[in-house]
Amino acid sequence: MTAPLALVELLDRDGRVRRALPVTNWPLRIGRAIDNDLVLDDPHVAPYHARIEAGDDGLPWLVALPSVNGVQVGRRRLAAGERTRLTGADLGWTVGTARLRARLAGEPLAPERALHVETGQGATIGFALALWAWQLAAQAIRLDPGAKLTEWLAPLFGVPASVAGWCLAWALASKLFQQRFDFWAHVAVAVRFLLGIEVAGFVLDGVAAVTSWDALSRISGGVEAAIGVAMIWAHARLVLPGRARALALFATAAYVVGAGIVVTQNLQRNDRVFTELYSATLPPPGLLWAKPVAPEVFVRDAAALRERLDRSVRDAQAEQKGSEADAGD
Repeated sequence: MTAPLALVELLDRDGRVRRALPVTNWPLRIGRAIDNDLVLDDPHVAPYHARIEAGDDGLPWLVALPSVNGVQVGRRRLAAGERTRLTGADLGWTVGTARLRARLAGEPLAPERALHVETGQGATIGFALALWAWQLAAQAIRLDPGAKLTEWLAPLFGVPASVAGWCLAWALASKLFQQRFDFWAHVAVAVRFLLGIEVAGFVLDGVAAVTSWDALSRISGGVEAAIGVAMIWAHARLVLPGRARALALFATAAYVVGAGIVVTQNLQRNDRVFTELYSATLPPPGLLWAKPVAPEVFVRDAAALRERLDRSVRDAQAEQKGSEADAGD
């Protein structure tokens, strides 16, 4: 049996191989006509659309034949008569709407990718119950004694329903792109990261209150947002495992852009980088590490804010006068 020189693969939109054609000799003709070596049932493909032939160096070359749509190789479009050499690093090309890829004999293969195997859901259920209990405890702290029973509906039923709906949407995406309904895998991602968001905010704000290191409280929102972006990236990685690096770059860029927008808005509205510090609850005085501040020290430090506040008042008055002048015109 003659060893194949290459394998030409027809890919689905998720990158899976729909059809593979072993090649034992060149040239290989591609098109819609039935006498081609690879027949594509696509109205956007010419009867004889492309050909793969051996060059003088023995390596295969992709040649575009006369057609309306040409051959798309990466960002480059090959018109009739143009050609490009196929290498082991080739990621594929498009003929009409068909995505094709050539695997050459002897080229190195990518390492085997670990298969995601769902094990017992005990740990996931434990994290889910911890997240649920955390939400119930937070609601108990927020509510006044004797609150109505309806005030408990959101943490009792809304939180589990929201998490289930979120994971169901991601599981349907996994079914679409990976042919696997990975519901529990997405639940495992969601409950761990959501609990991480809650714990991170609690720890940073709590340590800031105990130690008076206000910087920890200022960055808590950014840390929670970063964990949320990481959660979305983890979900997307389950849907598109072959695009983990691209998804990470996109998530990082989205976080940086979002953080820049928030900082810009804070500077415009409040003349500060971070939002105003606020805490609905404070730890008992016995837990505070910081030493009490004398009243005269507090008054002296507060006086340093006068110039800044006066400038804000002047800016607000000038803006109001400008608005009134525009309205008068």
